[in-house]
Amino acid sequence: MQVFAIIAPKGSEALEQAIKTAFPENFFRITAGQYLVAVAGLTGQEVGAKVGDKGEVGQILVLPFDKRWGWHRMDMWEWADARAQA
Repeated sequence: MQVFAIIAPKGSEALEQAIKTAFPENFFRITAGQYLVAVAGLTGQEVGAKVGDKGEVGQILVLPFDKRWGWHRMDMWEWADARAQA
C-alpha cells in the first residue's frame, strides 16, 4: 500500500468525516487537519478527489509519505510502516 499525508491549514469536521468515509479502515489522525491514509493503486490526485479536492472540505495538500524523516509519535511511524509493507 502507498501512504499519503493529507494536510490542511486547519482541522474541520467536514475534512475528518470525508477521510473517515473514503478510507474507513486506513487512516491515521495525527492532529487536527493532519492525516495519513493508506491506499492501493491510487495516485495522490485520486486520493484528493475521494476526500474532496474542489474545496468541499477546505484547502488540502495530498503528499506521498514514502520518503520521510522527522521526529514524531512512535504510533504514527509504526502505523505508516505497517501499511507501507502491506
